[in-house]
Amino acid sequence: LDDLSFFNEVDRHYERSEVTEATLNRRAAKPQESVEEIVSQQMERDKLHRAIAQLPEKQRRRLVLYYFGEFTYEQIADMEGCKHPAVMKSISSALKKLK
Repeated sequence: LDDLSFFNEVDRHYERSEVTEATLNRRAAKPQESVEEIVSQQMERDKLHRAIAQLPEKQRRRLVLYYFGEFTYEQIADMEGCKHPAVMKSISSALKKLK
């Protein structure tokens, strides 16, 4: 038991004294992403923005208001002076085109 206690003390000492980038990342609540992951996400984001820009103006506006502006179908319909099923259909069509 004395040996086990000693080894536990040594392990705790190394764990506390060994502060490297790898150990800090391992202990972090949100692990740091690799450069490849960041670049890949940025490329996907750019691709999405280009695809959204190619949508018809009405679909693009409604899609942006719904997903990025966090408006409801009813709120968008009120802003544009139409019924909410028209907004739903427009956003649904935009999503199909994006896919």
